[in-house]
Amino acid sequence: PMQHVRALPLLVAILAIAACAPKHSPTSSSADHRVIAHEVTFNFDAGEPGPPADFRAILSGDGNVPGDWQIRRHPPAVTGDNVVAQLSADRTNNRFPLLIYPGLKARDVDVWVHLKPVSGAIDQAGGIVIRFQDKDNYYIARANVLENNVRLYKVVNGQRIQFAGTD
Repeated sequence: PMQHVRALPLLVAILAIAACAPKHSPTSSSADHRVIAHEVTFNFDAGEPGPPADFRAILSGDGNVPGDWQIRRHPPAVTGDNVVAQLSADRTNNRFPLLIYPGLKARDVDVWVHLKPVSGAIDQAGGIVIRFQDKDNYYIARANVLENNVRLYKVVNGQRIQFAGTD
């Protein structure tokens, strides 16, 4: 279960990423109750221009194309000079391109992302996807500049259900 989601200043172009940092995980020994802390950070400064390696572009909602996710130079990014940008200009309504990192399973996590919406007529939004099962079942914390809000949604069988949020 997620314990904390910390909103930080907006910095990367329209991005929904399943990036989590495991905070604590118990050791396997039942006699030893130490907690081992782990941290996973996704920094795209070592990536070549183009789609980010080890990530999958997935489309949730309507439309046919999962988006155009690209590593781009954008100094001064918070963690270096490169960012991941969603460059698709598709105006399909109810279209949610996601960038998923499938190689991480974690519990008891702190999760954060830097976002910077830079364009978009339908939405200028981004966020963090957690508990991703498939394109129709996941949770998302999303900030939308055009609507001036942050919303928490649970997506079940493709239906988005808001359960928290603030303007």
